[in-house]
Amino acid sequence: MEPKLVIKLQQKNKCSNAPKIQLAQMRKWITATLNFVAENKVENKIVDKISTTIKSASKIEISISIVDQTTSAALNQQYRHKKAPTNVLSFPLIDSKINTSPQHAGISAPLLLGDLVICIPLVKKEALAQNKTFIAHCAHLIIHGTLHLMGYTHDKIKPAKIMENHEIGILKKLGYKNPYETHQ
Repeated sequence: MEPKLVIKLQQKNKCSNAPKIQLAQMRKWITATLNFVAENKVENKIVDKISTTIKSASKIEISISIVDQTTSAALNQQYRHKKAPTNVLSFPLIDSKINTSPQHAGISAPLLLGDLVICIPLVKKEALAQNKTFIAHCAHLIIHGTLHLMGYTHDKIKPAKIMENHEIGILKKLGYKNPYETHQ
């Protein structure tokens, strides 16, 4: 049985004029990411343990906050020590120390996977600069952030390549182009 996905969406008032992403689209992208990882061999013990826990959960919850560039820059400074806004931030709530016993199996309390923070004004600018559609770029960043919530990283060459290949594979299944190729 596939777990029920609960998305808690928050949007800052300053982003009310920004382009919108439909909740149904976000659900589709996150579900595709969860399914892709579940269906493919995982070479990372942390990701494997998190994936096993996700498979046993009856509900999975992800919080998504839509923020402006000022808020993104403040969060990026606070948590990553970088002075500029960023397109997506991921805050995983589970890690390799999770208990994979039946604690989440079959009960109604959701497994809290983590929080994503999306800076929609920056995503819009990047999409224009990269000749991508806004929706395709959003799909890529939600997938990228969800992979981070599941334990994937890109701080070294091998894990970065694995994460990138997963992103490309998930996006392809959803009908989107490779985000790392130049779009004309």
